[in-house]
Amino acid sequence: MISIKDALQKYFKDWKTRYASLSEGFERYGSLYIQSTGISPKIAGKFLNQVTINGKIPEPLRMADLIAGAIQFTQSPVLRA
Repeated sequence: MISIKDALQKYFKDWKTRYASLSEGFERYGSLYIQSTGISPKIAGKFLNQVTINGKIPEPLRMADLIAGAIQFTQSPVLRA
């Protein structure tokens, strides 16, 4: 799988600036990068463990992805015809 850094290098001349701005304030926790405000990254990581039911994706993130996909699908011009 291609990494974010590799993709930025491939498509942008200013990839170093973009990568630096993406890296600021984020900490890696397992396979996710998290940014926590008001709580420690350790507590945020424990929360992610509690809401990750199946696989590696936290349930709130999985649901947001499903909802976004459903909204995009229902707004398709083909479905409205």
